[in-house]
Order: sequence, then structure tokens, then C-alpha cells
Amino acid sequence: MISKVNRYVLALGLSTAFIVPSLQAQTPAALADSDFVVAGIAPYMHPEAVEHVLGHPDSVSVGYHPDLYYPGLTVSFADLGLWLMTLATPRYHTARGLRVGDSLARARRLYGPSHVIRGEYLYCGTESHLDPDQGIWLVVAGSRITAIKVGVVCRQD
Repeated sequence: MISKVNRYVLALGLSTAFIVPSLQAQTPAALADSDFVVAGIAPYMHPEAVEHVLGHPDSVSVGYHPDLYYPGLTVSFADLGLWLMTLATPRYHTARGLRVGDSLARARRLYGPSHVIRGEYLYCGTESHLDPDQGIWLVVAGSRITAIKVGVVCRQD
């Protein structure tokens, strides 16, 4: 016969053996280069390549670095090419499936904990081979995402 204490210890040991691996499996992976692809466009693409993938934009800003405006998506450029994609409607989503209108709880499930700056949520710490300053910036109202910025959003300068 197993005593009550031994049964308790055995139950605790077995439950720990099953719970710990389960918790580790639920931890989202760190951001990688593949997390910065939206609708087939990726960082450092040039405007012509973006237009080849998405088609002709609804409008283009005039300036040294143009912005391309598509319904629900703004694509911004710098010297080396595409540096920021701003998603404004649920039409577009991140590589992990996050959309405008999703809850902050869904973002946490997909990406883990974030940094909070002035009420906005920032995911940095990328394992990017292209640019370690890449990240995902969530604009939130209440508990719903109202805009998603994907690209060079983690620069500290």
C-alpha cells in the first residue's frame, strides 16, 4: 500500500512531468526574418518589386522616399528599400496571422510578452539576419488592435 504522502508526491511528480513540457511548447518563437513578410512583400524590397507583387498602388506620396498606399496597407521606403509596412484593416495580416481588429490577448498568444510604450505594444528582440532593428508595433484601443506596423520599429537612435 502506498501512503497518502507517497501518493501525493507521486501525483505531483507525474503532473510536473506533463505540465512543464506543455508550458514550454506554448512559448512563442522569437521573431525571425520570416515574421516580417506581409502579403508577399519583405523588408528591403524596392518600390518596383513591391508593385510587381501587389500591383499599382492607389496613390504614391511625393518626396525623397515614396510611400505606396494600398487599401488598408501603407508601404514606406528608406535608402535601402522597404523599411515599414503599416496594416490598417483586417485585409492584411502578419506572417503569424495577426490582423487589425484582433485582441491583444491573441497577439500575446502569437508573439508572447511585449514592451509597452505610451500604450502601444512593441515586439523586438528579433533573430533577424537582415536587420536586428526590425520588429512589430501594435497600436491598440481598449483591447483591440487598430494598426500593425511591421519593419524597422525597434531602432534606439
